[in-house]
Amino acid sequence: MHARPILAVVAAAWLAAGPVWPAEQAEFQPSPPYYASFFYPWFPNWSDRGHSPPKNWFSNYLPDLNPCAFDAATELYDSNDDATIYWQLAKMAEARLAVAISSWWGPLHKTDWTFRRILNDVMNRPENPYPNLRWALYYEKESLGDPSVIELVNDLNYIKSNYTSQRGYLKIGGRPVIFVYASGSDGAGMASRWWQARAETGFYVVLKVYGGYKADPNQPDNWHQYAPANRTDSQPPYSFMVSPGFWLDGEPPRLPRDISAFRQAVAAMVAAPVTWKLVETWNEWGEGTAVEPGDQVIQSATGPALPDPNGTPFKNLYVEALGELLPPLQQGAGAAVDASAPRLPANAVVNAASFQAGALSPGQLATLFGSNVGPANPSGAIVDATGLLQKSLSETRVLFDCVPAPLLYVQANQVNAVVPYAAGVNGYTQTQVEYKGRKTETRTLPMAAASPAIFTRDSSGKGQAAIRNQDTSVNSASNPAARGALISLWATGEGLTEPAGIDGKLAAEILTKPKLPVFVRVGGLEAQVLYAGGAPGLVAGVIQVNVRIPEAVLPGSAVPILLQVGGFSSPSGVTLAVQ
Repeated sequence: MHARPILAVVAAAWLAAGPVWPAEQAEFQPSPPYYASFFYPWFPNWSDRGHSPPKNWFSNYLPDLNPCAFDAATELYDSNDDATIYWQLAKMAEARLAVAISSWWGPLHKTDWTFRRILNDVMNRPENPYPNLRWALYYEKESLGDPSVIELVNDLNYIKSNYTSQRGYLKIGGRPVIFVYASGSDGAGMASRWWQARAETGFYVVLKVYGGYKADPNQPDNWHQYAPANRTDSQPPYSFMVSPGFWLDGEPPRLPRDISAFRQAVAAMVAAPVTWKLVETWNEWGEGTAVEPGDQVIQSATGPALPDPNGTPFKNLYVEALGELLPPLQQGAGAAVDASAPRLPANAVVNAASFQAGALSPGQLATLFGSNVGPANPSGAIVDATGLLQKSLSETRVLFDCVPAPLLYVQANQVNAVVPYAAGVNGYTQTQVEYKGRKTETRTLPMAAASPAIFTRDSSGKGQAAIRNQDTSVNSASNPAARGALISLWATGEGLTEPAGIDGKLAAEILTKPKLPVFVRVGGLEAQVLYAGGAPGLVAGVIQVNVRIPEAVLPGSAVPILLQVGGFSSPSGVTLAVQ
């Protein structure tokens, strides 16, 4: 079976390789505005607040390093682990965050040792996936008391001696940057002490705001707010913060996770005329504020934390939102680019009939555009000995939630696949293309109960539909259908079926029918649907619809036709010819 004729496989290839990043410059420092996130090198302290892994953890969300198999017991990472650090660096580059602000509790504290490993060792390795990330420290000791000017100067000099000469440390105007956390009782006294410490050490100081801070005579270099229980906080012209949510274990959520609200907040942050644009946080798991990929779990004092099937979808959603909405990294990630690596750009997964991005549905035929995602010479679908389409062609696979999909067509810049019927049970599906064992970026795509689209004659998703007239001839302007006559159209995106669809199965004796009702409108008029179900000889996920053209429709060579499955309609712009 070949994918091209009626399954609307695009003929033209589309190169969509990611940016080629130049080699990192030793003195590179980003320029304002600075897109930053607060980073916590605390782990493995997963047993905080009296919890005892693996019986129970201290967070309602836990990290998900392996999107194919969430296992809290093995994914509670160590912040000193090389693989974890590389993973975090790659994800921060994907999120387009230019600065990481690492929590620091003083010399020789565990946060100090971990930061030393990251900044002085891993950041200087040739395999570092994000050499251009710049780091600053978050001085936490201020929140526990009022360190004297002498203590502040000693700590800052320690930081200067151990860290600020590293090329990965953030400097503004040649001055190393330090953020300062503070307690609710801190105010003018804090500003005065830090003004003196700054004068002696030459640091660029960013203090936490307090009531009346703008009138303080001892102004630091900048101000910020740390308040992740709020979706946003604006302190113009200094800073703007966004938070994905806030939920302490044992309490109701103070700020529920809402990816749509987060995206709106990020868009507002990007537009804000401020110096610091802050994401709170990268991985503060204890407060449930992490944007790092994770999963919601069910907390239990008597058993292990398990994924919450009713939880808010998380995984890579927040990283992808940042990567889409934040501006490109200045000078890129600074890592060497492997031009042969497979890439799957954002919005590159489309309906195979309409070629429009959007929600996918179970069983839908999808087209994935990219670069190096398949062989140079195209390969078409192959039916295996069990009568199913193969899920691997020319060393190419497509994974939806880590489940291989039946393949219709593979080529270096385009792959056509059938979304597995089990994909997206939580409303989203994680999608990757794998070629010769190497995987693309993960793309998180929304799922819907149906996403109908009609195949067209020229595989463009617009214009003349792929329709046969009642006499089985091809419908066209020169061969229109009569009013009142029957026609057959082909589409995809009907969703779940009865009996249940089988991934990659060709329609034969038992034809499936969509669970949702099917309607067709021709020229704006409802048409009689005589059959809607499996298309004989074609793969599950293609629906054939037999329709009687309304007698009252106005004739023409481009009469609009729409397919509706449940409450979901096919895109406009598809037509047929009626005489």
